[in-house]
Amino acid sequence: MAHEGLCLKSESQISGLMYPKLGMMLDYILRQQPKLLESSETREQNLVFPSNTYVVMIKFLLKCFESELEQNKYLEGSSEIMSSVKTFCSILEHSMSFEGSVELHVNASKALLIIGSHMPEVSYY
Repeated sequence: MAHEGLCLKSESQISGLMYPKLGMMLDYILRQQPKLLESSETREQNLVFPSNTYVVMIKFLLKCFESELEQNKYLEGSSEIMSSVKTFCSILEHSMSFEGSVELHVNASKALLIIGSHMPEVSYY
């Protein structure tokens, strides 16, 4: 899958790809960099990764989220996906740091809107 993601193909050519579950990917990322969830005043802190890394990570995690919902429509209210989505939202909030690029802020905002449109009951605060 990583190789497929690096190739420049249209969405229709790679539609058969199976993305991992959002929770599994978040667990992996947080094991590699636990500082992503440590911040309390996220807007004033430095980013853990460069903006470009966040952009790619957000796009991939969003694909995992959408793929998981497509495969299992009944998951929208499950506690498993809710927990993963709340963690994803924490990462998205952290990426909105003042240090972040405009592209990063756009992608994080877009991801929050997509999550909110699928799961309006997710109350992050």
